[in-house]
Amino acid sequence: MYSFLVQIIFVASLSVIIFLFARALPRISREEDAKLKFDLADKFAKKIPLEQFDKVMHQLSEKWLRKLRVWILRLDNIVNGYLDQLKKYSQAKEEKENLKEKMDLLKSDEVIENTEKKSKEK
Repeated sequence: MYSFLVQIIFVASLSVIIFLFARALPRISREEDAKLKFDLADKFAKKIPLEQFDKVMHQLSEKWLRKLRVWILRLDNIVNGYLDQLKKYSQAKEEKENLKEKMDLLKSDEVIENTEKKSKEK
């Protein structure tokens, strides 16, 4: 509960700081904006083909996401293989234990029968 309150206070204070900063932005004079318009960096930024860049980035991300999906599916198949091996091993172990129990029961039944035969013979 304590950490939740700390998080709420942190987010509230961060939002107040952002609000105060946003209120101060309109105070920037228009003269500074006019100077920035003719800046060399601004001219260079206008020459960048953003549409082509966006298209290339979209294609690359799609390609990498498809490859990532294939790798994840391969990893999933590997994990399922290991799980199947573990399942077979545990089933075999259970069968051995059940077989041992049956053998013990059979031995105890034989011992009981032998003792009954001996007691009848007497």
